[in-house]
Amino acid sequence: MKTSATDPSTKKAKEAKLWGGRFEEGVTDAVERFTESISFDKALYKQDIMGSRAHASMLAHQGLISVSDRDSILQGLDNIERRIEDGEFVWRTDREDVHMNIEAALTDLIGEPAKKLHTARSRNDQVLTDFRLWCRDAIDNIVARIEHLQFYNFTLFGFLLELDISFRKQIQFNDILYSWFPNFHLSLHL
Repeated sequence: MKTSATDPSTKKAKEAKLWGGRFEEGVTDAVERFTESISFDKALYKQDIMGSRAHASMLAHQGLISVSDRDSILQGLDNIERRIEDGEFVWRTDREDVHMNIEAALTDLIGEPAKKLHTARSRNDQVLTDFRLWCRDAIDNIVARIEHLQFYNFTLFGFLLELDISFRKQIQFNDILYSWFPNFHLSLHL
């Protein structure tokens, strides 16, 4: 995935920061590099897009945006996700974080309907939702790996019992492997 502060569109003028209304001048490049988070929070793009899809659908369901606007937002998010996954999306450090990069790209792509996506949702809500979705996905991944480990641990335990090796060494190793099985199982169901 590309990251750039010198994208052709940034040469014209840097975008105004959300928090920049109180200041007469923009931040220096050194401060911008120090405060950017896009280099690591772009890992949340799937969750950010997932949350925005759900939010746009809720807004349309509640009658706060039109079905046409919802469809434009969803198609735009699909396009952005595809560009990210294909490595064609340019992550801009002057847009600070994953949310602003996706929001600005959506606005560039579909115009006014994208601005309605913040209706009834603060940036804090968006960040918290993205992080919770990321944690949920990470937990699902960890559980799948533990189940995989349990399966191979149990398989190896059975296989070693069938081998004709020193019984004492075999039992010690098998006991160690098998002792983890209940712990993994309990961890999955806490």
